[in-house]
Amino acid sequence: MKPLLPLLLFMTLAGFSSPGIAADEPVDYSLHGAIYAWYGQLDLGTTPEQLITKDSQLDFAEYPQGKPTVGAHHILSIEPLPSEDGLRRVEVTLEYLPWDPDNLEGNGHYLIQELSLTQDTLLVRSSQTTLDEVDDFISSYREASDHNLIRALIYRWTQTLDNPGRNSLQAMLSANASFQSPEAGIDEPAAYLAWLQAREDKQSRRVIKNLAITPLAPQEYQAQFEYQWTAINPQGETELAQVAVELRLRVHNGIAIITGYRERYLPPVTDLGAEIRC
Repeated sequence: MKPLLPLLLFMTLAGFSSPGIAADEPVDYSLHGAIYAWYGQLDLGTTPEQLITKDSQLDFAEYPQGKPTVGAHHILSIEPLPSEDGLRRVEVTLEYLPWDPDNLEGNGHYLIQELSLTQDTLLVRSSQTTLDEVDDFISSYREASDHNLIRALIYRWTQTLDNPGRNSLQAMLSANASFQSPEAGIDEPAAYLAWLQAREDKQSRRVIKNLAITPLAPQEYQAQFEYQWTAINPQGETELAQVAVELRLRVHNGIAIITGYRERYLPPVTDLGAEIRC
């Protein structure tokens, strides 16, 4: 393969052996993205039919009538559970705040729910509430749907960058979105994916650090974070890079979309431990 530049922006660790990137994978971005999308859609007050199987069995214990209404699921943690019957299973811990237009302060719920999802398409097959405790204190209502949908989009985007031959970025961008990759002269999403694919990395893993989502206007947001990018090149060498990422996003009718995207390389760090601790 013809060497691709600028590899000087990577720390190439010749002779450094790694058991594989999986050891440093605290987050399965495909799985987490599906879960954030699930709760982001529920917060709009409807059951997202496009995210469930036809034979789904859903437990909506947090809703007074057992049917979704507008509310706010704030995800506190997502823990994997052993697979069962060919399904992926997770335990999700949440703070749920019901929406009351006449009173923006009330008692929230501390929830633990188990979700089962299909292996490949990550559709929700079942949900079961194992704990639903009503808080004994008053909380102010904080919207969650937009943030959940934005996180789902960022996770899906990241997964696509790490697997450039599988999906397109275009569906996640608005028609007139601006795009700037960290590579000089590459300012089209398809060209950037082609560049990534041409690297022929054996493994690629971007870890999201310091994610901050800031509202700019109604339904308009800015997201900033860093990628700690680890790649194992065709020669078996481990390469590292830090990349700063800035996005502009719009959320409308339950869909988050990127209106502006910019990546730039950051100077290499010298603390290897900081790069591989995730």
